[in-house]
This record gives sequence, structure tokens and C-alpha cells, in this order.
Amino acid sequence: MPTLHIPSKRVIIDYVGALLIVLATLPLLLGFTWAGDRTINWLSWQSLGLFGVALVLLVILVVYSAWQERLGRGPIVEPSMFKDVRIFSVSLVAAMLISVVLIGAVYYLPVFMQSVVGVSATNSGLTLIPFALFSIAGAVIGGQITTATGRYKLQALVASVLMIVCVLLLRLDIHASLLDVLLALAPLGAGVGSSLALSIVVIQNAMPQQKIGQATATAIFFRQIGQSLGLAAIGSVVISAYVPAFHNALPSGLKQRLPAQIINVFENPLVLLSQDTMVKIQAGFEHFGAQGHAAFQAVLDAVKVGLTESFIKGLSPAWY
Repeated sequence: MPTLHIPSKRVIIDYVGALLIVLATLPLLLGFTWAGDRTINWLSWQSLGLFGVALVLLVILVVYSAWQERLGRGPIVEPSMFKDVRIFSVSLVAAMLISVVLIGAVYYLPVFMQSVVGVSATNSGLTLIPFALFSIAGAVIGGQITTATGRYKLQALVASVLMIVCVLLLRLDIHASLLDVLLALAPLGAGVGSSLALSIVVIQNAMPQQKIGQATATAIFFRQIGQSLGLAAIGSVVISAYVPAFHNALPSGLKQRLPAQIINVFENPLVLLSQDTMVKIQAGFEHFGAQGHAAFQAVLDAVKVGLTESFIKGLSPAWY
């Protein structure tokens, strides 16, 4: 990164551009959040309205920023930076996609560990420690290698290979163990940490000195947007894929005998995380003796199969 100098001329802060970014981002995040947790449908008028408002405000932001740039007033985001497709734009897209991988692993793998593998809430959170440590190590080691060699393409390739290795090692099924997930999270953490740090370094070195701060802030903003949108998108896929997978895994004979309210309760997979609710449901099944116990285990197996299939559908596209 080049040495920075204090600008000689007075800098005018683009308050209008900052306000437009907030106004354009807010309905976009609300649309993805509400549609992602099934508060509203993706194609409902509420969702389309929010996305439409976000698109209109985004167009206004681009037009306003281009106008400010032509006048030499320094907009908060200069559209001319995106003309560098080979480095700046590609790095932004890569940072957004890697952020989706990051938030998917951090948010959903502990839920999978607690619901399917059967570890406690504390231990499910502890499974992320290797991921965090290897992420820090990957960022530090990658930065040192880039500083020493002045090259980054090989490091980016190695980071991608590490994340692919994670996908190959990760066994998301009802027989997965704690060790299986830990062994896969180590290379994932190293790859994510190295890639995110590398994207910032690449952007900073590709920009002129007077645009380094602006480019860095833009990269971090796009990374945060990627995390928010990725979480909503993955959540929507997981939730929509779980219900049919659960019903397909539930034995047909058992489905006909169980009360509809019991099946409806298990259509929300997060019920497994509520210990009090599960104790009450299990007590109701155990009241019928051995057959009730077998029916309860069959329902749990169907829930785990549904969770496994939905997690694979939700997380795999992000990782690939």
C-alpha cells in the first residue's frame, strides 16, 4: 500500500450520496429479510415494492454520483471506479460471494450441529473456534506472503482450493460427527480469511492514492451487503426446502396416525432447539409406551433428514 499524504485542498463530504445509499439499502435489506424468513412471499406486492423502491433509489444514486464526479466534487462512491472491471469490480464480487460463505458457515452450521449431530448449544458455538483461528491465521500468513513476494494471484488460487477442500470434506448428513465438521472448518477458515484480506489489499493497490480510502470503504460496504443478502437468501432456501423434505422422510403410515398439530409443530425445525418444548412433546409420545417411543424417534429422524437436505441445498450453492 502506498504512503498516504494529507490532501492540500478542502474535502467536501457527500451527505446527499450517503443518504441515498442508506435509503437504497434499507428497502433492499428489508425485502430480503422479510422474504427470507417467510414473513412475506418473494413475489408478493410487498417484496416487489421494496425491491422496486431500492432499484429506483439505486439508479438515482448512480446518476447523482456520476453528475457529482463530472463536477469534480468527489461523490461518496465514484462510478468511474467500477470501470476497472479486471481488478476492482471482480474483487468486489468475490468479496461479496466469500461473505455469503462466511455468514452461511457461522450462522447455519451451529444450528445443524445442535439439531442433527446432537451437541449442546455451547458446544455448537465452540465448533466455530477452529474456523475463527484458521481465518485469522490465513489472513496474517497470506498478508505476509503478499508483502514478501508482491504477488497475489497464486495466493488467491490457494485460498479457493482450500474452500473447495472444505466442501469435499464436509459431510452434511444425519451420521455426521463433531470431528467431521471440525476437520472441514479448518481449511474453510484459512481460505475465507486469506481471501477477504487479499481482496482489500488488491483493491487498495489498484486505486490511485486519492481514492484508496473511498475504494476500501466501498469494498467493506459490499462485503456487509453480501453477508446480509446471503443470510436471507440461504435462509429462504433452507426454510422452503425443509418442509417437503421432512414430509417425504416421514413414514406414510406414521403421518396418517399423527395428529395434524404435531406435524405442524415439527414443520419448524427450530423446535429442536427448544428443550422445554421437546421434553413436553417426548412425554406425550412416551405415554403410549414402546410404540410411542418408536414413533417419536421416527419423527426426529424425519426432521434430521429434512434439515440435512435443506442445509445442503442452502449452503452448497454459496460454497460453489
